[in-house]
Amino acid sequence: MSDDAHVNRTPLFFGVFIVLVGLTLASFWVANAEGLFALPQTKWQVMIGISTAKAALVVLFFMHFWWEQSWKYLLTIPTMLMAVILVVALIPDIMHRRQSYSETRLNHSAAEDAYGPAK
Repeated sequence: MSDDAHVNRTPLFFGVFIVLVGLTLASFWVANAEGLFALPQTKWQVMIGISTAKAALVVLFFMHFWWEQSWKYLLTIPTMLMAVILVVALIPDIMHRRQSYSETRLNHSAAEDAYGPAK
């Protein structure tokens, strides 16, 4: 075992927990703030950024990736590449999803501009 095995990291974990609580409150504030952003897409981008920061903190500290050896890159980089490829591959399906809807489904689906102005 390494010398890190017996280090008391409780204060560090408590500090990360406090930061996570702060980020959660910030996300809640952004979600409920009226008139803070000109476009609703900006609000969602800020909230996704906060959520990404929270996920990174959880992975780094509570899943102990901060202290792992270099093999963690062998696991995470291909996974991240696959996630990006999957998202990029699904963009055409998402952009043109309403074109293949049946009449009934089209009548009961959200309007094209339900999540912001169509581009």
